[in-house]
Amino acid sequence: MALGKLHATGGLVVVAIVALILLNLYFLSGQKDHDFFIDARESLVRSSRGAPMVPKYLILVLSKRGNVERRQAIRETWAKTYRENFGWKTRFVVGRDATEGALGDEHLGDVLEVNVIESYLSLVDKLQKAFGIVLDSEKFQYVIKVDDDVYLNLRPFLEAEDSDPPKGNILGHAIFGSMASTDPVDKYFSEAHASQKAEFPSFASGTGYLMSKETLAAIVRRCTVPRSRTQYEDVYFTGYCRSQLGMHLVDDRHFGFQRRLVLPCNVRQFAVVHNLTAGNLRYVHEMLNLEMSC
Repeated sequence: MALGKLHATGGLVVVAIVALILLNLYFLSGQKDHDFFIDARESLVRSSRGAPMVPKYLILVLSKRGNVERRQAIRETWAKTYRENFGWKTRFVVGRDATEGALGDEHLGDVLEVNVIESYLSLVDKLQKAFGIVLDSEKFQYVIKVDDDVYLNLRPFLEAEDSDPPKGNILGHAIFGSMASTDPVDKYFSEAHASQKAEFPSFASGTGYLMSKETLAAIVRRCTVPRSRTQYEDVYFTGYCRSQLGMHLVDDRHFGFQRRLVLPCNVRQFAVVHNLTAGNLRYVHEMLNLEMSC
């Protein structure tokens, strides 16, 4: 009789354990990204106890002055997620244009207006000034630069260990063997640059790249390459300046710049989803917050 009761008790314990395992699997498979970010945030807070917490990332969004709707879509989606869960700031970099008048969103306090005329051919000067301002006024460990048609998904970096580049490295989608556009219809076309017919040093696509604050400071303050060398900001900072200073370019698949097939399990693998309208930005945000396992 006692042996029978023992077997019965053991059976119940096994059933209970199996039920708990299945219950855990169910909740994990249905875990929302919100829950994931809360877990990651608590982990960061726990690891920083006893010391002032410097925000890990500062995100600079290169934006055209008139792209108010895109900036608002970013504020309402990924920028809001990182601000509310981690305290990471997003700053929108715009230039000046007398023909466009007031910005329309300057009252929100996240637009960094620099004294450079808005033009595709002045992006190097525009970003140079912005980099200098944030180095002097913002606290951060790493800077991420993206364009305003990009959804920035940092989940792959929060999930991975040692995903940030060491000092002296720039992480992004590496491009090799590129030259200045010779197509007069191209918005970046410059006859002076096209006539040079020189191959660029390898560089990180401007849709999204990441570097430490120390690396950024070295590029801004020590690079002596004339800014007139190229009209492309990514070629200048992550190509010419990086090469002159002996820094390394780390090619990372998460920063692949081509437009992705916007399906939840596909989008979740990449840090950058490019070439999006304001509506597309909101749609991708909804895709990333669907309850499903991949």
